[in-house]
Amino acid sequence: SNVMTLKAVLLAVMALIGIVAITAAATSLETKLAVAVLTIAMFFNFLTEPLKAVFTAFQKAHYYSLIIVTERVIALLAGTYVLMLGKGIVALMSVFVLSYLFAFLVALLIVRIKISAFQLRVNIKEWALLIRKALPFWFTLLFMSIYYRTDTLMLSFMTNFAVVGWYNAAYKVIE
Repeated sequence: SNVMTLKAVLLAVMALIGIVAITAAATSLETKLAVAVLTIAMFFNFLTEPLKAVFTAFQKAHYYSLIIVTERVIALLAGTYVLMLGKGIVALMSVFVLSYLFAFLVALLIVRIKISAFQLRVNIKEWALLIRKALPFWFTLLFMSIYYRTDTLMLSFMTNFAVVGWYNAAYKVIE
């Protein structure tokens, strides 16, 4: 559909911007690689979201659950293996690429076989309409993200990554 194609194009642009931004940042090579790999992982994760929405819309919650469980089991098993081998952060982030990619492919396969054999289309006029109608939601989410993440950004300028990680781990408990 047009929406899925538009989402893929916008995600690719955002992933490219993210990778360029982290490359320009003054951090270690390992951090740059980890963030670049995680950006690719998030590309597949965000691309899976519309497919999960299709499961919800068609009241196929068992497929939705299957996708989530599959992704998390792969991440858990492969992540544990990578950590036990002591491979490091880049290898661990690569596990997320693997788990999100697999979840995306399974979700895509289920949607195409069980629900709808949709085709990816490009219709620039419809894209412009979709973007124009989605702008209020985009700005709302943008400002909410800024509001809820300003503390992390400020802390990252005042201290090291470890402290920011501890802060965010504790914050996730109440989030």
